[in-house]
Amino acid sequence: GRATLDFVLPRAAAARLDVYDVRGARVRTLADGVYAPGTHRAGWDGTDAQGRPVGPGVYLVRLESAGQSRTQRLVVLR
Repeated sequence: GRATLDFVLPRAAAARLDVYDVRGARVRTLADGVYAPGTHRAGWDGTDAQGRPVGPGVYLVRLESAGQSRTQRLVVLR
């Protein structure tokens, strides 16, 4: 499966969207750059940075931008 993740920036800013496992290890970076204001979309196909499928379980998706961060849970089922 594939997850589609939307993030909204109120103004142009650097933003980074990462997936972490429950131990806090980064699994994959989905977005990293400077983005215009508005809604942006990133997809995750359930693989790590080396392209290997991750195991089932809970993952954390963290958006960092303008000195703030937001985290949401994502559950991978296999």
